[in-house]
Amino acid sequence: MSILEHYQKGNLVLPASLLLNYKDIFSSADDFLVWQFFFLQNTTRHELAPSQIANALGKSIEAINGSITNLINQELLAIRSISVNGLEETIFDTSLALDKLEKLEGQQHNLLTSLPQEKDKDLSKVLPDLLKDFEQAGWVLTPFQLEDMQKWIQEDQLEPVLIREALRESVYSNTRNWRYLSKILQNWKKDGLSTLADIEQMRQGREQIKPETVDALDDDFFAAANDLWGRR
Repeated sequence: MSILEHYQKGNLVLPASLLLNYKDIFSSADDFLVWQFFFLQNTTRHELAPSQIANALGKSIEAINGSITNLINQELLAIRSISVNGLEETIFDTSLALDKLEKLEGQQHNLLTSLPQEKDKDLSKVLPDLLKDFEQAGWVLTPFQLEDMQKWIQEDQLEPVLIREALRESVYSNTRNWRYLSKILQNWKKDGLSTLADIEQMRQGREQIKPETVDALDDDFFAAANDLWGRR
């Protein structure tokens, strides 16, 4: 059953993929929050006025109306009229965002499965394993990021092991940022580093040029300090 079908059956639970891909669907966190209130309204029939949403979020009504306008303009929300027991009722239909999510996931799937060229055969072997590594690190890639990864492997001829090492470095530095990871790979390529051995050698070189720390309790330190001060 698709995400949209779950929604149409009254399933209130937000799909995890919506949270992981929200920046590719919603223009701002405020818009996403407002959308969730209408999602609640659709799935529970619990009526919410913009003023109630404003109070809940600590925002002005004008700000809430602005988010509603953004959502409608971006085709993530629609105002519809339905008939309930012979009475016309106006609702905010949130299914458009879920439809966009399914299309986005379809694009991601197509990018992985439609590899018709001869040079893509190797990619089809290494890319799924790389994606698993990224997912285990809590990173769900967008179609644009998948395209970048494909170019790294096919056009830049980067070994998958280097991409994994860049991922590991970004995780260790607590910087889960695509630009940061891309910059790591760019710097390694610019410096001619193409293997893990090259990277390890570079790191060892950095360690060697780090200034040595001086133990302030060392006798040699006091002797050097006294000699320096005695010259003044």
